[in-house]
Amino acid sequence: MLHPSPGLSRLTDSWKVYFLECLQSVILRNGMRHLEAARWHKDLVLKREKQADHIGMSAAAVLARAKDGNDET
Repeated sequence: MLHPSPGLSRLTDSWKVYFLECLQSVILRNGMRHLEAARWHKDLVLKREKQADHIGMSAAAVLARAKDGNDET
């Protein structure tokens, strides 16, 4: 159920004002959901970047060891 803020609708008893306050409430709630989703995606991207960095550093270490092994022979 929508719970508009106790604003102008109490003062004017206008259904139009009440409707607009309900609409504002829905828009704000949806905006918060979008912010939460964006934050979740950002965290996921950062996690993937960290994993990619770790994989890249591991691969570089393997290649360096392989090169050092080839240089010794």
